[in-house]
Amino acid sequence: MPVLVEVVLLAVPPGARAVPAPESLTEVTYEVNDTQTMVEFVRNGLAIGMLPQSLLETTGEIAFVPIRDHAPEFRTTIAIPANRRLSAATRAMLETIRRHTGA
Repeated sequence: MPVLVEVVLLAVPPGARAVPAPESLTEVTYEVNDTQTMVEFVRNGLAIGMLPQSLLETTGEIAFVPIRDHAPEFRTTIAIPANRRLSAATRAMLETIRRHTGA
């Protein structure tokens, strides 16, 4: 990744990462705990970061560069109570998730 050698990198703390930081990144300059702070750092030219475009509303201040090879994969877990009945809305949401993910 020679293109990234000269830029300031932004990441979430290691315990909060969905996936480990790429081994090729030698130094993360800033670590932040929330998406909004990451967006503001990027928007103000303080760093680059990796965020899904779907999380952001932008008016052109942020350029998105697609990751074509070796794109990260994020796994999400849904926790539901085992000791009480789920509401109709929760059951509908879980069914929608199952249909779209094949889980």
